[in-house]
Amino acid sequence: MSELKQQVLKLIREYVKSGRQLDEEYIMELFRLIVRYRRLEEYFKIGDEIFRYGLKGLAGYCQIDKTLTINPNKLAVGIDEAEKVFESYGIPTEYVSFITTIELLIHESEHAMHMKELDSPDGSLRNRILAVAYAVIRFESLTSEELSRLSLEELSQYRQKERTYDLYLEYHDFAPEERLAHLQSYGFVADIIRGLNCLDGGKQAHFEYRYRYWAMERLLENYEKLYDLNPTNCYFTLLDCDKLDLSMRRVRSFTLKERFELGVPITRRELKRLEGVKDCLEKRLSLYEKTR
Repeated sequence: MSELKQQVLKLIREYVKSGRQLDEEYIMELFRLIVRYRRLEEYFKIGDEIFRYGLKGLAGYCQIDKTLTINPNKLAVGIDEAEKVFESYGIPTEYVSFITTIELLIHESEHAMHMKELDSPDGSLRNRILAVAYAVIRFESLTSEELSRLSLEELSQYRQKERTYDLYLEYHDFAPEERLAHLQSYGFVADIIRGLNCLDGGKQAHFEYRYRYWAMERLLENYEKLYDLNPTNCYFTLLDCDKLDLSMRRVRSFTLKERFELGVPITRRELKRLEGVKDCLEKRLSLYEKTR
């Protein structure tokens, strides 16, 4: 287990053992750990003002300002919903608020990691996909006064970017940068739950299985919605992005794992294999829940 994961485990255990609830101090300490151990000091400005109640979404990483913002109200709602889901399966919820926050911060920090990757272009397909994806969402909202000073051509360009950004929000989960951030955060959290399970003498096994099943189900969802099994290409087409060749012919040499992570084509047989992994997790959960 990496040093970062060990430090995060230690932080959670300290809070739970002392009976402390999730608070802003925990979030800030977690944020500092992630930035330090992932070497993201150049990509984040760490200040105390990361909490913004008026934020439209739950959280966001701004590439331009290099800032993380979190809406505490929406985080509280997300935690409450997660606790209800796990409670419905008979899973103790003492760790859920901490786990939910880890998932959020790892996800947002992964966007900063993508910026770090793009600062060292290597010509790889992953790097090229990220370059196109982030060019699409590089949008800065202007005030009415600022808009009034634009020329007709500038205003037209601004409106086009605004429409593209709205499409990004609508098809958020199809965006390759979001998929990659989900993968990183889900994997990190699953390892943390496994660590908690070991420290708790196997008491969190149900939690780990249920979380891994949920993560796999969500990652498969966008493939299962599409006939051509190519979520990233679908997303780029919807947003009318710069064209990349993401056909099976182009990506055939990549492993199934690499293609699945990037959201590029897999075959029907490979989809069945991945659904088989989810089915195995579901069967294990079913057996576990029957014998509890």
